[in-house]
Amino acid sequence: SRLDQVVLAAHEGLVDAELASGRHTEVVARLTELVNAHPLWERFHGQLMVALFRCGRQSDALRAFQNARTLLAEEMGLEPGPELRALEQAVRFAGMPVIDERFDGFDSDAAASPTASTAPDSACTCNLITQPVDRVAGC
Repeated sequence: SRLDQVVLAAHEGLVDAELASGRHTEVVARLTELVNAHPLWERFHGQLMVALFRCGRQSDALRAFQNARTLLAEEMGLEPGPELRALEQAVRFAGMPVIDERFDGFDSDAAASPTASTAPDSACTCNLITQPVDRVAGC
């Protein structure tokens, strides 16, 4: 329903604010709950990957992507959307600006120049995906 989408968008915004303020460790547990409660909402998967990566947990972030991919394939017969796949590549090749400097979607031009820093950036906004998978797929 529309109200459910508004509530989920509010959760996304709160998580974005926490990630922007560098509270990556604190938000992992809530994102895990959100992913479990709303497994087809790709953005929560992406936010969890960002939080895990910024906590220095690259392998856990990649595992979160694999879990999302498996779930989407089994439940919907779909692969993750382009934003989540791009995020997986950014995590895989740690240090890409999409994760380190400012994550406000994926800018393929910015991703071409990796940086050495993995410190969280307080300016990140983590605008990954704004619709659940079933709406994106048109189901």
